[in-house]
Amino acid sequence: MKRVLLTLVLLGLLCSSAFAVEAIKEGRGKISVSGSAQFQRNDADVDQVILAVEVGYFVIDDLEVAVKVWGMIFENASTATLISGILSAKYHIDTESPVVPYVGPQIALVYADFGTDDDTEFGWGGFIGLDFFVTENVALFLEYNLLLTEVMGEGFTQHALNFGMSLFW
Repeated sequence: MKRVLLTLVLLGLLCSSAFAVEAIKEGRGKISVSGSAQFQRNDADVDQVILAVEVGYFVIDDLEVAVKVWGMIFENASTATLISGILSAKYHIDTESPVVPYVGPQIALVYADFGTDDDTEFGWGGFIGLDFFVTENVALFLEYNLLLTEVMGEGFTQHALNFGMSLFW
């Protein structure tokens, strides 16, 4: 039974390899939703939740230009919120398999609200990730994201491991 199941999974992966090839071609669009959570139990005792929505367009084969809006909520003694608009360029490495790695730079406009004070700053960073195509138009993804900015005059570095789903059309 295990061999039959393994054979079916491998055949499914081989058959789905064309999915990724077609999804990352010029003229295709994409919408993604993602999230991550970090629960620290140390001296800082800060919980973070990040939710994001992204829309992208493939300007040429394998190269996507995307706009993302994400929000981050910090919760410790008081609650703070960060909202960011991000413009990015993603280069997808066509592996002709259902797993497609990508990498790219990003620039951001970050708004921070601390209840009694707020701030707006520019930021920049990069990301690296993997799309796991499950059908021709649907991929699950895992992405490491780095964002560098200032908040209230202090340097702020965000490391996030995001999980999400993308719909290609």
